[in-house]
Amino acid sequence: MPNFGLTDPTSVNLDTADPRDIICYITQGSNEYNGNLGARISAIFVIGIISTLGTFFPVVARRVRRLHIPLYVYLFARYFGAGVIVGTAFIHLLDPAYERYVEVKYGVAAESDLEGTMTGNGVEDGDGVTTGPPRQHSLTANLASKQDELALEKAYERKFAAAEDDNYENEEARKFAVQQQIAAFLILEFGVIFHSVIIGLNLGVAGHEFSSLYPVLVFHQTFEGLGIGARMSTIPFKKGSWTPWLLCTAYGLTTPISIAIGLGVRTTYNKKRYSRAFRNIRWTVLSVYRRLNLLVIIPNVIAMIVLGSKKNLLDRTPQVLSTAVAANLCAAVIMRQELMINFLFFLFGQCPKSFPLRIRRLSAKIYHLGGVHSGAAIAGTVWFGIYNVSIARLKDSDVGRDFRIVLVVFTIVLDALLLGICISSHPALRAKYHNWFECIHRFAGWLAIALFWVHIILLTLGSRQTMSPMPSVGQLLVKSPPFWLVIVITVSLALPWLRLRKVRVEAEPLSSHAIRLHFDYANTPLCAAPRFSDNPLKEWHAFAGIPEPDGKKGFSVLVSRAGDWTSKMIENPPTRLWTKGMLTRGVLHVAPIFKRLVLICTGSGIGPMLALTANNNLNLKARILWSTPSPEKTFGKNVMDAVFRVDPGAVIINTTLVGRQDLLEPAYTQFKQTDAEAIFIISNPKVTRKLVYGLEARGVPTFAPIFDS
Repeated sequence: MPNFGLTDPTSVNLDTADPRDIICYITQGSNEYNGNLGARISAIFVIGIISTLGTFFPVVARRVRRLHIPLYVYLFARYFGAGVIVGTAFIHLLDPAYERYVEVKYGVAAESDLEGTMTGNGVEDGDGVTTGPPRQHSLTANLASKQDELALEKAYERKFAAAEDDNYENEEARKFAVQQQIAAFLILEFGVIFHSVIIGLNLGVAGHEFSSLYPVLVFHQTFEGLGIGARMSTIPFKKGSWTPWLLCTAYGLTTPISIAIGLGVRTTYNKKRYSRAFRNIRWTVLSVYRRLNLLVIIPNVIAMIVLGSKKNLLDRTPQVLSTAVAANLCAAVIMRQELMINFLFFLFGQCPKSFPLRIRRLSAKIYHLGGVHSGAAIAGTVWFGIYNVSIARLKDSDVGRDFRIVLVVFTIVLDALLLGICISSHPALRAKYHNWFECIHRFAGWLAIALFWVHIILLTLGSRQTMSPMPSVGQLLVKSPPFWLVIVITVSLALPWLRLRKVRVEAEPLSSHAIRLHFDYANTPLCAAPRFSDNPLKEWHAFAGIPEPDGKKGFSVLVSRAGDWTSKMIENPPTRLWTKGMLTRGVLHVAPIFKRLVLICTGSGIGPMLALTANNNLNLKARILWSTPSPEKTFGKNVMDAVFRVDPGAVIINTTLVGRQDLLEPAYTQFKQTDAEAIFIISNPKVTRKLVYGLEARGVPTFAPIFDS
């Protein structure tokens, strides 16, 4: 594949190049800011001071005669500065003039036409007066006849007085002429100031060209200031007028202020909504996940407070408190059960596109259901702490001495198990020790459920002994809510393992960084992820299933090097792998409820995106933004073909060439340009968190896995 340079877009013929051979790179916020903050700050003061001094010099030389500034110094500054302005105008007009007058077949038009373009636009001559018969000042005679310093001084004064000594028919005509000069100058002044704003902003956000642009603009602004000041010095302002000084100051400050503005907005492109505190509360502290978490915890806390206010919270029997524990733990397990997950995603994925965006936006947040899982688990653990008190207060007469001792011991073990599960589930620990988290969650969870069964049976047997007549154990269990709740928990945990099997794998090595695994044991629903392992009692990994083309049975998954397990898959491609349970729907399953999408992914995150876009019946309108190292070399031609088949205008950032880029700004740019309704992201946790926060804070509906979804 040809390797086009991203910094020179003119080297790519977009009319003839294959789209697969073009790597598009969107710069951040349409600027190329690359650091050098100290030098840029210095430019504010350097350009401000030097350009201001350059602007003031001709005015000071004209109005403060006691300084005795040599005439030739003033003349040099005046005409050189005016030449810079004219030269700048010429350069800026040259390209459009050339495009207008060039003949397709015979080249450039006559010089007279180009000159007409320059003079016809009202460009001023060296004296700052619109083109016309030049004024005769007999400077040569004055300079040639000087004999001494006094004669030079008189010539000096006569030169400065020339503009005021013109012959006017009357005073009214003189005033009108002065007003014309001021009006012409103001047009020039504001035109130059506008130009200074643009170049100041450009210098503030310039990229690699900053080092050359800095000295060029120092020179340009200084001598352009000389031209402004020289033109102003010829206008006979009233004695004592502040106008020339204010106009000089305005020019001198414009570029520094613009540079400062450019630096201030160098990484912004759309004002974030609300204050920083509010944004952090809404999208970090009280994210949808945590709001669902609180939705479960708060009712439980209210129940505890109400019972505590009546002073009977700790007086509840173990049988009653065990119901509260079992109910919360059952909710926690059910929300992670594959059948429930698939049902909820299917239900919310049916939201019609005709519904208001607000409703569809809320529906798409279903992937935050993990908040209910963790909230119920925390509430259940707190209720179990209260249950501890009721167990400790049991008497031998309540359940029998032997049963009481066993219950106390098992309760202490359960305390350790539940605390271990909760602590290991903390996001920081879970990310750092993920394999340990899986083991603790699985084996400690299984053991905890087994001990709950022991508690239920012992409490039933113990309470049965105190009843008269003594009912059967079966009768008591049927009437016990915890019994049925723990049955539901047990069945939910066992179901996926009842479908444990080993399946055949056809490996397709793509590169030293990625591999594609093909399976033929099932078809995959829209954006559903199977789980695989080479050892079913250890770690499991979920990958989005990409349907096989042309209706062929089976699916494939993309695996990139991201850890020990994935590295092992790439280096030693498997022929068989373990799988269990059902293919579970993920966040992208609800993407079709939006009319237009932007799909952002990094690395092998392109796999889930292809799983979404492979279904032609969905008629998705999506723009793909993919950041990855050497895309075709890493993932192969078939993946690249699939990307461009789905989105011929896909934006692919080759990080091998340009390094890892901040995707926040390109994402927002694509969102606005394509008039999308939502953005979906598949990336690593760090990139995902930054993008979701940055985009949501700008009012963009953004959806991405939260690593408990």
